[in-house]
Amino acid sequence: RRCLDCPRIIPTGSYRGRCRDCLRARDQARGTPTDRGYGATVLPSPLGTMTYAAAKSAYQAMLDDGAELHCACGCGDLVDGTTRSSWHLGHDDERTKIVGPMKPSCN
Repeated sequence: RRCLDCPRIIPTGSYRGRCRDCLRARDQARGTPTDRGYGATVLPSPLGTMTYAAAKSAYQAMLDDGAELHCACGCGDLVDGTTRSSWHLGHDDERTKIVGPMKPSCN
């Protein structure tokens, strides 16, 4: 399988279908999380009004305490709260409201 951005051969199942160099370049071009609206901006969420990082921490604490949270997309599946990177914090299409934890495949 080839990288989506260059002719390099990559293993099947590579993250986002790109080689490490192209993935790094793509992430740098996207900007920082703050540039993309995940920084100090305060947003409404099911847990109250808070920053994206505070909401992510609050949901992770709930998962660490054994809470079973369902994917906010509505698929009904449970969110895997093993690590902070095993789930995403979803938002609406306009990025004006946090909707809750989501599986990476649904976000």
